[in-house]
Amino acid sequence: AFEASSGPIRAVAFSASAMAPVMKRSFKAAAGAAKRAKKEAKAAEASAAKPAAGEEVEASKEEAPEDQQEALARQEEATAAARRKELKAMAVESLGGLLEQRGLARGKKLDMVEALVAHEAAGRAEERQRAARLREVVVKKKEELEAMPAGELRDLCSTETGARGQLTKQARVEMLMKAWQEADGVDRALAAMVRDEREGQLNALDKEALRACCERSGV
Repeated sequence: AFEASSGPIRAVAFSASAMAPVMKRSFKAAAGAAKRAKKEAKAAEASAAKPAAGEEVEASKEEAPEDQQEALARQEEATAAARRKELKAMAVESLGGLLEQRGLARGKKLDMVEALVAHEAAGRAEERQRAARLREVVVKKKEELEAMPAGELRDLCSTETGARGQLTKQARVEMLMKAWQEADGVDRALAAMVRDEREGQLNALDKEALRACCERSGV
């Protein structure tokens, strides 16, 4: 009886052992699918909670400038307060010498302190404006080069830098930017920007104001 039944028993045992890897893979696949589903659900939830792309960009445009201006105002206020304290501690003669070096008139000590604080604040504002213009002209030039058709960019790069052969677009743009900067392109672009701004201001004046401006300039 034992011999007769040993065949089926071995077959059952063999089938179970053969099925074990299959079942193991099935469990792994199911677990992986569950994890993916959970991850996708979280992503969908996060996406639903976020504002639309246009709304997010619009919000950042509205908030960022205000935040930067507030931070800058606080920084300037702290800088001016520290400088004011430093100047008040100086002797009157030394303080007057600082004003004369900057082309400012002497006066009462407190008046000289405030005049120098205002003068230095104006200088910092002018430097920030120059830095902003510098960034603007560099970005504008780079965008112009990146917008050029590949053939024109290749020819311009060959003419301006002498570079030939197979180069990526980014490599050509970088080479042209370097050549432009070395040829005083930044200074010329800044000068053109200032000239255009001044021209716009003058064009906005009425005839009487423009005539008065010309008379003051001796034109």
